[in-house]
Amino acid sequence: MDTLVGNIKGLAWYTWFLHELPKYKAAGIDPNIVNSSMITLGSSDTRSWWDAMALRRMGKNPPVDGKLLVIHHSAYDKTRSPEGKHVVLTDFDITTATFLSEREWLSYKKSHAQEALADWQKYAPNMTWDNVIGFAPQTPYDAAGRGRPFWPDGNAGPFDLYEGQYGRIGPIIELSNYRVPGINNLYITGAWKATTSSSQAGYACYKVVADDLDLRKPWKEKGRPY
Repeated sequence: MDTLVGNIKGLAWYTWFLHELPKYKAAGIDPNIVNSSMITLGSSDTRSWWDAMALRRMGKNPPVDGKLLVIHHSAYDKTRSPEGKHVVLTDFDITTATFLSEREWLSYKKSHAQEALADWQKYAPNMTWDNVIGFAPQTPYDAAGRGRPFWPDGNAGPFDLYEGQYGRIGPIIELSNYRVPGINNLYITGAWKATTSSSQAGYACYKVVADDLDLRKPWKEKGRPY
């Protein structure tokens, strides 16, 4: 599998167990910021985003440097953590599994945690190691099965996705409308459908099912935007 030509990116997907939620400086402008499902600690330097993409394509992991996506699970879903504690996910685009050795990935797991937390502190000063109970890292190396020969590039979805598999005909044209060819009333969906998220793919699939089985169509009801 030619990673240089095909695959787009891997993910450093870290689940953080915290004593308290991040206290963002931006709360002085909008106190509801931490109640959002996700935010991006984004750099305004657009060149740095292009540089990061180029580094990933060369098999190098870019610096975090204001590109961390943060998802506040326990801020809006109290069942995610014990009372008084919190669970937050960080998501960062990195290179794919086959570019680095096992030893290099194991080293990166620790170094990324340190770098991500240091960058996070610029936006939320309470995000120090004193606030961290623990963290669970997942890298493309883990998603690739820790060296086993499936999903070799380590995409965080069910299998490696390539440019030609994105969009309305993804992942292949025969499955692009969610129906399984030759089998009535059997449908297939998930993050591999190359949409923004698996929940989005599930809703899109339901629209197909609803048309076939004459089920409720919420998107056509008055007052519903979608």
